[in-house]
Amino acid sequence: MKKIPLLFSTLLGLTLLLAPQNLFAARPNLIVVMVDDMGYEGVSCFGNPYFETPEIDRLAAEGMKLTDFHSSGTVCSPTRAGLLTGRYQQRTGIEAVIHPVADHPEHRKGLQLSETTFAEVLKEQGYSTGLIGKWHQGYPHNSSDYHPQHHGFDEFIGYHSGNIDFVSHVGDHNKHDWWHGKDETREEGYSTHLINKYTLDFVRRHADEEKPFCLYVAHEAIHNPVQVPGDAVRRTEEHWDRWKWKEVSEDERIAKYKGMTMPIDEGIGQLRQTLLDLDIAENTFVLFFSDNGPSSDFPSGSPELRGGKGTVFEGGHKVPAIAWWPGTIEAGSESDQPMISIDVMPTLLSLAGAESSALDLDGVDLSPVLLRDEQLPERPLYWASMGNNGSRAEAMRSGPWKLTVHHPKATPGTFDNEAVALFHLENDPGEKNNVVKEHPETARKLLRQLKNWYDEVTFDATPQIGGWIASTKSETPLIESTSKETVWRNRDGKSLTWFHPRACMVPEDQKGEWTCLMNLQEISGSDYFGQIHWSESKDAGKTWSDPEPIEAFGRIDVPGHPGLKAGVCDVTPQYHPQTKSVIALGHVVFYRGPRFARGDQLARYPVYAVRRPDGSWSERKILEWDNPAGSTIYTNGCGQRIIMPNGDVMLTFSYGDDPSKPRKVAGVRCSFDGEDLKILEVGPPLENSAGRGLLEPSITRFNDKFYMTIRAEDGHGYVAVSDDGVNYRKQKAWAFDDGESIGMSTTQQHWLTHSDGLFLVYNREDETNKNVMRWRSPLWVAQVDPEKLCLIRETEQVVLPLVGDGIDNPDEVALMGNFDVTNVSPFESIVTVGEWMPRRNARGDVLIGRIRWSRPNKLFETMP
Repeated sequence: MKKIPLLFSTLLGLTLLLAPQNLFAARPNLIVVMVDDMGYEGVSCFGNPYFETPEIDRLAAEGMKLTDFHSSGTVCSPTRAGLLTGRYQQRTGIEAVIHPVADHPEHRKGLQLSETTFAEVLKEQGYSTGLIGKWHQGYPHNSSDYHPQHHGFDEFIGYHSGNIDFVSHVGDHNKHDWWHGKDETREEGYSTHLINKYTLDFVRRHADEEKPFCLYVAHEAIHNPVQVPGDAVRRTEEHWDRWKWKEVSEDERIAKYKGMTMPIDEGIGQLRQTLLDLDIAENTFVLFFSDNGPSSDFPSGSPELRGGKGTVFEGGHKVPAIAWWPGTIEAGSESDQPMISIDVMPTLLSLAGAESSALDLDGVDLSPVLLRDEQLPERPLYWASMGNNGSRAEAMRSGPWKLTVHHPKATPGTFDNEAVALFHLENDPGEKNNVVKEHPETARKLLRQLKNWYDEVTFDATPQIGGWIASTKSETPLIESTSKETVWRNRDGKSLTWFHPRACMVPEDQKGEWTCLMNLQEISGSDYFGQIHWSESKDAGKTWSDPEPIEAFGRIDVPGHPGLKAGVCDVTPQYHPQTKSVIALGHVVFYRGPRFARGDQLARYPVYAVRRPDGSWSERKILEWDNPAGSTIYTNGCGQRIIMPNGDVMLTFSYGDDPSKPRKVAGVRCSFDGEDLKILEVGPPLENSAGRGLLEPSITRFNDKFYMTIRAEDGHGYVAVSDDGVNYRKQKAWAFDDGESIGMSTTQQHWLTHSDGLFLVYNREDETNKNVMRWRSPLWVAQVDPEKLCLIRETEQVVLPLVGDGIDNPDEVALMGNFDVTNVSPFESIVTVGEWMPRRNARGDVLIGRIRWSRPNKLFETMP
């Protein structure tokens, strides 16, 4: 996890170590006040024709008006991401509103821990930090990483969503959303009044401290819901009575506009007076501005500017801004230099005396303008906006020129249907006259520059969960289709429930045909397994013979333990082409009568039987490992294995020497001569301290590397890679390529290997199975990025669906956590699974998920 860059953190530490004792007192307090959805003429000192805002006007009269100040975004979340990081928000992966609706593509995004905020830097610099009001950088129910107190803020009082009811404090996601730190707090009060109250409280508490403070005040007003003090609740967790400005008189509209603005104005006055009363005004820098242009609720924008909130025209991002610092910033001054909200972070750090060169910020330090009225170097400014419907627009300013790009009727998230316009702002500040035809070379140059900028800021953007992803791949996906087939039925409980169905392909001599051989066993409860049987199919798994018992895997008496019997479970068959035989490898499990001997399990070890070329089965044999590390258990149960060209068998062990300690996994190389399987080499262990440790590893070989996938008990599955199948590098938790961690609750995963791509079959948590035991339904498949060791999200699909209600009636959902994967032809692979319902007498069907390939699997074609 990256927070403050190492070089910067080191320099900062040396600065603090060598600083004089009065360093803190010498540096200013910093207060950033950002209002919501207020256009350029939202306050009277910027031209509001409807009412006066005397306190904000006084701030401007005593400070500097910034008359060409812009938000980096045209809506809430992106501007805030840019403000907090000092970089164009595209770098953070937040390009649109973090949407309240759970299935919206932008809902699960948020400010990731890898970002560095001004609060983090200032906190490291010795500042006390706080946030009062709106966050809107990710819903913490999606990830606790998104919480503001994980991004440098010592204190937080406010809300996470895009807006809350000003009275009930119910957020736009229809949940109560008012917090003190990480504690949800039911508190009466109009939200603007509460923000004002806690702003003053923070200032008073920190005014007398030796160290300075940085306070970020993010007002809700004048964003909807439209409510003034004294109004009734408009939004509850069940209903939102939205105010519609087109259905009211102009007088009522202006009255609501004024009623929501004046509490902000009053709060600014209270803040100013408090700073004066505490005698810290001359050591406090205050910056006031809006997060974007006006929404349609109120006419707070300038009629001279085109567009509003959500647009890349000037009206969408040109906002009122005021800088105040008595005795330092000249009273009554103005600056018309172009500025943007990503400049705030480098300015705060500069005023605090913090070195920021190692942070690679996009914004620039405004203090030369604010303190000395110097000119900033000329630079272009950029915008890239995305609407809630996935529509895009981009713009840039360069000198007097403004270029805009829109994409009418484009597929959501794409840049199709490019419509370019060019405006000369000095002559046309309202962007009314498109002069692209008169200046085509200028337009082409700026368009190229705009596209290069966007490519640069998104090239290594922080991965986010979800988003409007437009696939540009023309290649046909490897998986052409999937289908579900039922082999044996027992959901009604009238027959047997077969479990652990695992298969391998066996060639027929001289016929060029293949038989699919499956082993399976009855289940009557958790680990209550019956006799291992075998069945075969001559048509790639479409029809099967009646199961027949494998005598070698029956229950046998355990010497010295009267009444205790050793059975076998977790068996996986595999064809060994060099000896034309099948190795069926599982492990022992101990029973008393029909039941699992839970309190009487002896040391467990692998056992196997060999199916010879003539179809006969050998006796039961033990895979011997004379190593104390496996004295309690060592097993390859349920694991996939690899047969090498020389006949060696590559497999894995999960093992341990103490049942109270977590198990380890390791790569194993064995020899096999057609009758006996012998261990030649065991690699170094991989470890995990959670629960029982690492379990049920499976391996495959792809592009000359070995890959191991591992069950664990810490909410993850893991993957590891090896060059030789014995020595595996440290495991990595499975995640999607967009960075989302994958919830896997102590359940196995298995490989699906095609010559042109590596895939994983697995269970995971999703919205449909939250109450299903260990999320063991449905079964998913996704392609693996073999270099990054992650799953490619856009390839994920269900191979065997959840049947039933995994939320309200999970006991009726059949679990599918024990399965296998087999390539049955160049064009087909199958996933075999035995369902069972543990609270419904272990009823369930045996299913096949059939996967059809769009291109032949050459791995099957090379099988003998």
